[in-house]
Amino acid sequence: MARFKLAFHAALQYVEELHPGSIAAAVKKQQQLLSKKDPRFDVSISVEKGVQKVNLKPKSPVSLNLQLRGKKEDFERLVERGMPTEFKAGRFAVSGSPLLEEIAKDQNTNLVIRFGREVAGSVRFHSRNGDVIAVVDVDGRFQCGTRFAAFRSSWPASPFRLQFTVSIDDVMAARPFKLATGFDFLVWQNHPVLQLPYYDRTRDVVASLCSVTNSRIEVFVMGNSICSAIRENPAADECRTILNIFEWLEKCRWLALHLNVNPRLPLLTEITDEQWDNVEFLYRLLKEGVWRQDIAGISFTINVDQKDVPMKAEDSKPSELLMLDTNPRMIDFLGVPVAAGRLKQVFTEVRLVQMTAEVDGSKLTFQAEKSSTRMIQVAAASDFSEAPASMQPPA
Repeated sequence: MARFKLAFHAALQYVEELHPGSIAAAVKKQQQLLSKKDPRFDVSISVEKGVQKVNLKPKSPVSLNLQLRGKKEDFERLVERGMPTEFKAGRFAVSGSPLLEEIAKDQNTNLVIRFGREVAGSVRFHSRNGDVIAVVDVDGRFQCGTRFAAFRSSWPASPFRLQFTVSIDDVMAARPFKLATGFDFLVWQNHPVLQLPYYDRTRDVVASLCSVTNSRIEVFVMGNSICSAIRENPAADECRTILNIFEWLEKCRWLALHLNVNPRLPLLTEITDEQWDNVEFLYRLLKEGVWRQDIAGISFTINVDQKDVPMKAEDSKPSELLMLDTNPRMIDFLGVPVAAGRLKQVFTEVRLVQMTAEVDGSKLTFQAEKSSTRMIQVAAASDFSEAPASMQPPA
């Protein structure tokens, strides 16, 4: 019985190889057929959007005759820059490999060839803030040709992008070259604010890029320094925008730790004004202990739970108004409701200008003077022992 089972499975596998029933089986069979035509190559096949890609990797150096027809730019890209270059069917011919010869005959086949090689690299940013010197390394890869090397940063899921191309002639002559930097904050969408990938290093790079003094950069290839230069500061407006975003994110992360929550970061362009303001309000309230606002010249209305108020609008003089929350204030923090506690609000230099009796109390309208301010703090227990009649805070 055991021999029968083994024979049965072997026969079944043989039939599947002759008539593959799934995409995976068909790809595997095709790989085996191509490998037999030229065992000097490792063959891998992938299918993307209905297009089959055959990747050939020689197991050891292979001698081939390759004829290519293209534009001057194609060969500059292929040889001098070492970039993958595509040649359409009919514009290339191969001899010296039965496998490649057969592939080249197919009029639906295009050839993508890369002459150069890819090596590890990094860019080091040096910046100074007073007596403090900061150093940040940005890892990446160089695509090298005979004349040029193109760098691209490789921080997975970081919004920071760095890329540039430098020629060997520029390096030898110490000529300047351009760095292209950019930010794509979409990659941080829906990540918990305390687990934003590469946040600390990205923040440090931003600080270096936007430092007051020009920062020095140093370029490394496979761990060896090949050149260094002084980087000119980017435009002030661009720096201010990026710095504002990271200042706001720093506050979000502090609040998340302080409140023991970890909300997910929405897409920055979809964050509402209320969400931006709530972060600022909570940070000042909980970190700095007080939130202040200039309210010069504005008027506002509050409701009190009593009809007989011991004051008249016509007799009112600028004075201080104190209000205490009757219940803890809940505030939305990036979609997570958090308790800010019972709040105390103090308005300075305000006058009562109108009082209207309501069914369940009174409505009072106040006018702020030129020097009026509004201050909000978390109320202490002693505040309630001295509290006046409870009032509803203004909207």
